[in-house]
Amino acid sequence: MIAAAAAMAGRATAATGRADLRRLGYDALIYLLPIYEMAAARARTLAGGREQNVFRHARRLADAKSRAVTTPNSDTLYSSAWIDLSQGVDIALPKTGSRYFSLALMDAYSNNFAVLGGADRIGAETLRLIHGGPPGRGLTVTSPTPMVWALARTYAGGEQDLPGAQAVQDQVRILTPTAANPGFAPAPPRSDPLGVLAYGQAALAANPPPARDRAMLKRLAPLGIGLGRQFPPKDLSPAQLDEVRAGVAQALADLKVDESKPVQGWIYEKPDTGDFGRDYLNRARVALTGLAALPLSEALYLKGAGDHPNGDYDGAFEHRLVFPRGPCRRPTPSGR
Repeated sequence: MIAAAAAMAGRATAATGRADLRRLGYDALIYLLPIYEMAAARARTLAGGREQNVFRHARRLADAKSRAVTTPNSDTLYSSAWIDLSQGVDIALPKTGSRYFSLALMDAYSNNFAVLGGADRIGAETLRLIHGGPPGRGLTVTSPTPMVWALARTYAGGEQDLPGAQAVQDQVRILTPTAANPGFAPAPPRSDPLGVLAYGQAALAANPPPARDRAMLKRLAPLGIGLGRQFPPKDLSPAQLDEVRAGVAQALADLKVDESKPVQGWIYEKPDTGDFGRDYLNRARVALTGLAALPLSEALYLKGAGDHPNGDYDGAFEHRLVFPRGPCRRPTPSGR
């Protein structure tokens, strides 16, 4: 069955023109960039043989030099674990009282498939996380993919509040045994277009995509993208691969341009941020500029529109941030 599908993909590739190959390269980058970024982040975190299924806690508040999180909060302590669900995993949830805490669970494609609060908020002290297989007793969540990024956020109200926030972090633990690190290959740089697609395709093969992506994967099949396929296809000539490279480069350039229209001086994320469905373009843009963004039911992301097209503000002018009296209402953004 797989051999037949590969043969059909090969015949389709041979009939694909230059413009089509460039467009396919463009679409392949948009589709694969999130899983590429997730797999790359896992490889960086677990470099040096660090084990999976272990929470690692950032004990200090982020400042202007922090780089571990793309756009970190300055009042949040982060706890991160890369989870291998070849077997079920039990996660201890903390008792937090009135302190904000959330545990975001992301699949390999950067979608938040669950965001949980502390034990006081959800009424359970242990979470059973599985990928297939029977559920455990109590609270059970099923992941769409065997690779999961668990990212916990704990509020800290300044340096004097760190001991209390760190005590919450200490309660966030994986109770099941750690998982071995098979030695994840480091990701090729984004300047290597074909390498990015190959790395993303390898991560896809280990983390089958959802059924809703069937139409996109059918479109990308001539490039060797999808289950049972291999990128790049052997029948693509060097000239054809150059067209694919050009499409990938164009996609990366376009993702850096935010075409959202400001609302009262602010640019808002799209409502599907964090759980993207088939909005592959927004998913790719967030993967590039804000990987691990929460869904808007949990967090509001906005940035100043700036005075210049690149979003910068002009220091020659005075800018004021005004908070009007009365209840806050979120303006309805147009566009993104």
